[in-house]
Amino acid sequence: MDLIQQENSLSKFLAQNARSAAYHETGHMVAAVLQGLPLRDAGIHIDLEGSGVSYYCHRLPGNQVTSEIDTVEREKTTIAIYAAWVAQKKHFPDCEDGDSWESDRTVVTGLLRELKPASPKVTQRMLWERAEQLVQANWPTIEGLALALLAKPVMALTQLEFNKGWSKGTKLQERSMSRAEVETFFKNIHLQCL
Repeated sequence: MDLIQQENSLSKFLAQNARSAAYHETGHMVAAVLQGLPLRDAGIHIDLEGSGVSYYCHRLPGNQVTSEIDTVEREKTTIAIYAAWVAQKKHFPDCEDGDSWESDRTVVTGLLRELKPASPKVTQRMLWERAEQLVQANWPTIEGLALALLAKPVMALTQLEFNKGWSKGTKLQERSMSRAEVETFFKNIHLQCL
């Protein structure tokens, strides 16, 4: 393989990774909005090498309180995380669930462990199926938001975003949508964000 073919192959690989990350992150965001989880100001970010982050209010494991609200928050967060995986696999079936999913996997594992005592009938499979249904029923919205994100110009990764550690890329470049841009996207399709 000559140098031009290698560069073209690398370019195609990076483009697929960025697209894959866009669908993953918009899967999170659409599921969050549809379930009434509030958005955070930082919006959505993807780097050019397959890492990304969606900023919405979600439950983290570690608080053992088992009220009804806590249980619902754990379920909604798990569904939003699963929706990202489902959306990513739907768009790019060959993507591997490697290191980039590790932080999501850690959160889900902790949340499922905390759900057991309060909701023994709620299973991992049940929440996965709800995420699959959400993605299927709202695929045009996920795809539209992903395409809107991918249409954004490539910018230098800000020092603030770099310091957060979500990007595993070496190019320090990203595409992003602010909360206001995400809200405008949803408003245009008649969905309300919190």
